[in-house]
Amino acid sequence: MRTIDKYQLLKSSFEFTSDLIKYSQILEQNHHRPIALKIMNAAVKINSFLFDAQTAYRHEDVVAKLEKAKSSIQEVIYWLKQCVKSNYFDLDDRIIRKAKYLEADIGISLCPEVM
Repeated sequence: MRTIDKYQLLKSSFEFTSDLIKYSQILEQNHHRPIALKIMNAAVKINSFLFDAQTAYRHEDVVAKLEKAKSSIQEVIYWLKQCVKSNYFDLDDRIIRKAKYLEADIGISLCPEVM
């Protein structure tokens, strides 16, 4: 993974996580703390795995961490959709779109020709 890609992914991930913090706060205010914690845990894992990928030495470690970050994004999307199904809040296309873009960017970073 090229250096510039790593930092852009981290930046995007941090921005995404800040949006998720707002959702988690809303959920906690409405007494839905368990699902707020699920969303926050998955969001923090995204950032952690991306940082680990950035600092990994071996190519295999970079790939493994990126795949885990991608999996964590999918987990966030799952919990957000569960919130919508449970009528905790309305679907926010913007946050889902950001998640999909971040997931796609990680997918691009996983391509051998980019690394």
